[in-house]
Amino acid sequence: MKNVLTSVMVFIACAMTLSCNDTKDNPQAYNLYKKGMNLYAEGDYVEAVNILSESRDAAQKEGNDTTLMRSLLAIGNIHTMFDDYEQAVRFYSTCYTKAIETNDAKLKQSSANNLLICHSLLGNANEAMACYRQLQDSPSRGKDMDKLFGYINQGLVAQAQKNVKIAEHYFALALEYVKSHSMGEALECSLYGMIGRSEYDAGNYALAEQNYIKCMDIAKKGGPSTVLCSAYEKLAQLYRAMGDAERESQYNHLNHVLADSVFNRQKLYGKQAEISDKERRKSDEEMLSLHTQISQQWWIIGVVCTSLVLLVVLVIIIVRQNRNLISAQRLLVSKHREHLQQEQKERELRNEYLNAVEATRSPEDKPELLSTQQTE
Repeated sequence: MKNVLTSVMVFIACAMTLSCNDTKDNPQAYNLYKKGMNLYAEGDYVEAVNILSESRDAAQKEGNDTTLMRSLLAIGNIHTMFDDYEQAVRFYSTCYTKAIETNDAKLKQSSANNLLICHSLLGNANEAMACYRQLQDSPSRGKDMDKLFGYINQGLVAQAQKNVKIAEHYFALALEYVKSHSMGEALECSLYGMIGRSEYDAGNYALAEQNYIKCMDIAKKGGPSTVLCSAYEKLAQLYRAMGDAERESQYNHLNHVLADSVFNRQKLYGKQAEISDKERRKSDEEMLSLHTQISQQWWIIGVVCTSLVLLVVLVIIIVRQNRNLISAQRLLVSKHREHLQQEQKERELRNEYLNAVEATRSPEDKPELLSTQQTE
């Protein structure tokens, strides 16, 4: 089911990516990117995805970050053409992460804006609000565009939060702003589609019909065929809800005829399977590489942990031995001190004994140490 928001998303992405001048040092990836974008502009979306995937792979090998991000953004845009919003989110998220790493403010803004649109369509309210907050610090697109996308983004957040009336209010403000500033029928067409969807969600089928018909009429004048397909499909869905089987069948037929000519579904299914297999192989290779890295990291962690355990055990042994040595040293000092005290006591007792013996002797008992003759 091709959504009428697609033209707005493509407008944002193309406006942002085409304003960036790529590097000339790595021409292979960039040449593939230009070829893919030419196919994209011609409506050959299936082959465009294939070439843009080659551009992405070449840019990764060359280290060409700008072309890598632009290719990711363009591939995400094409996935939205076929309502594959989960895949689109994956490519936009990769582009957004890379833009942060390389400090590329414009591509960060573009990928965040497209993520907001996808999350709004998927009903991911928290993710949509996170993207909206990220966009508050984005570089200016110019006064008019900042004002316009301020309305659109607030409407998308409200839509993700199921606040239909608030979403309709902001989309109506955006439409009025586009008309008053003559910003082009492509934006008018998509905004009519947004308002029509809001009215449909609110159960206002008559107003939804009016807006879808206005969207269809503008698209018929030369607007994107993808938007015209979406208008047909939305009208068929609306008439089914209204119980009008005849007009439901009429617009279903118009949608299928136009979609077959625009999207070449048979070729699309074969190419999607081929691209899916390629993406799956790439994911498997990345998973294998990550698994190997994780195994190596666990081995390193095991070695480090074992070394730490051995170190802790060694420290504990050394600490215990040190404590034992300190205790033995203290005991030795204590015994030495006791020994010194004991010797002092013995010396004092000996002196007291000798003094007592000396005191009890009479002078006659004292022997003459030397005779006069010996003295002379």
